Amino acid sequence: LTIPLPKIPPIMLAAIARQSSTLADSLVQIHMQLLEMLHDVGIHPVSSAADGTETERKLQRQISALAHTTHPFSIANQMPECIICFDIKSYWGHPCVQVQDSKHGGKTAWNQLFTGARILSLGNFVMCYEMLLDFASHPLGPLFNKDVNHVDKQNDRAAARLLSAKALEFHLRFHSDQPALSIYL
Repeated sequence: LTIPLPKIPPIMLAAIARQSSTLADSLVQIHMQLLEMLHDVGIHPVSSAADGTETERKLQRQISALAHTTHPFSIANQMPECIICFDIKSYWGHPCVQVQDSKHGGKTAWNQLFTGARILSLGNFVMCYEMLLDFASHPLGPLFNKDVNHVDKQNDRAAARLLSAKALEFHLRFHSDQPALSIYL
């Protein structure tokens, strides 16, 4: 078990061994019972993380559907078609968001660059595999050759290296002609 925030100590509340075939329907009751027990002693989690398997995504959808209240929220933009709208779910008057755990989210973002697409676009700019090769082959770069060639798609450290502040700083300094990849990082 990991806590997605640095310097936040974990507090074990419950652990249940389950098989990979366990269905979300059986897990939602356990989760809601745990939330109720926490509420009874004045503890209100602000987030709930899952690693992104279909069972866990379904569980998160079911938990969200059982929220006591839903507050619509939007972030305005100058372009009307670019307004971000979402719902904030609350339990006993306390908001709680469903998130993907940060390590898994990092691997997902990293793996998107290796989808096999010939070119990815971000607005008017493009990203391609060759940019990652250039990034990894630079002698001062924060990436290793193995982070780009014959990659292990479950490598947390490679994803963390690519999506780090150091990688972004390096990319802006040595590859400023590739704005799409800089934006993505």
